[in-house]
Amino acid sequence: MKSLLLRCLPIVILLFGFSDAFAQKKAIYIQSSQAPVYAKPSASAQNQSEVLMTMKKGQSINAVGATRSGWVKIKIELEPGFSFDGWIYKSHLSIGGPSQSAPSQPKSQTQTFVRQAPRSAPTAPPKNELDQFFEEPNAKKQKVKKQKPPKVAKEKSSSAGTDDDEEKLVLAAYPMFTIHNYTFSSSTQPISYTLSGVGAGISASYKALRLMNDRLDLFAQGGFSYILFNAQAALNDTNGSNFLNLDAKNKAMQLEFKARGEYGISQKNEHTKLIGTLGVQHLQFKADDVQDNQQNSIGLFVGQKTTSVFAGVGGKTKPMDKLTLTGEANVMLLNLVKESPDGSSGSDPKGGIGFAPLIHAQYALFGNHHIGFKYQFFYQQTKFSGTSSQRINATLANAKVRTMYHFVGLGYEFHF
Repeated sequence: MKSLLLRCLPIVILLFGFSDAFAQKKAIYIQSSQAPVYAKPSASAQNQSEVLMTMKKGQSINAVGATRSGWVKIKIELEPGFSFDGWIYKSHLSIGGPSQSAPSQPKSQTQTFVRQAPRSAPTAPPKNELDQFFEEPNAKKQKVKKQKPPKVAKEKSSSAGTDDDEEKLVLAAYPMFTIHNYTFSSSTQPISYTLSGVGAGISASYKALRLMNDRLDLFAQGGFSYILFNAQAALNDTNGSNFLNLDAKNKAMQLEFKARGEYGISQKNEHTKLIGTLGVQHLQFKADDVQDNQQNSIGLFVGQKTTSVFAGVGGKTKPMDKLTLTGEANVMLLNLVKESPDGSSGSDPKGGIGFAPLIHAQYALFGNHHIGFKYQFFYQQTKFSGTSSQRINATLANAKVRTMYHFVGLGYEFHF
């Protein structure tokens, strides 16, 4: 009980001060030329929350509370039946009333000289009349628990879009451009090619929980991408003469589910956060292999499925009011690889540790509408044992397959 009284003491002193001001018919008014009203209080005079409105000098306020750090909670009524709460810093406020001038003294014709009494050192007035209500009493300081700041509903601005802390669901659709690189090698490297293709991707992100005094946000995310690769292959006879050109229509599909946590580093800079991820990814390359003039596959393009469990860390920041940047460094820890046709590169495939860094930029256009840019890199190396089947007239023992993807997307996002 004693601890609770100590925590509420500054607020009680402030409210008693306001009551005393009203009893003396003094108003609490704005003394600065412009005084911003914020959506949330802060631990210091600096405030990073949204500015709800700006009040001008001479306007009176209705104070309903205060914090130990000097922020005064006010109730603003724009019209009958519609009001909201905001926070304003004490340096913008002053207590006063109608000015009273001292009665003028009649001029005396006779001048009287009086010995001047010794001057005592004048006491310095406080910088602000409200400072006395925020000062700690001279009693012995005791350790008290930090008071949790009250939650204030933040109004949405149609020009700046939704605030990151208020968003619950984000839906996105991206046209994509992809580059795929593949090598098949052992002591020699008979196959190495690079394909480029276009496709599309969709994703959804849902904020599931807020923990640790709203500093930790937990998200559930999912995404799907589909890419088409059209490649032209030239077939030559034994003399090296070209006799046929064929189009190979390969495809790639990526399916991903992950849980992501965002932790605010500090309350002063609430838009800078640390990120942790844990998820599952399935990446499949569906091969359309080239066939020779006897309708036999030459083994240039081989299908491959890779299912991976990954984890990563990253960061998120907001360098501008409408721009949000996110970066992740994900590592593919457990990998299950399967080829089609089976045994094309050997037997017993063992996927090594892969890497999948991600860069994501969001820019708020208006309201809930955003544009987004995504870049993701994927690298994986798989080792095979035994002897491969014949691929491009080559048979390798203990071969290695290396796959790389570059996914680039620029699209539209809707933030709920």
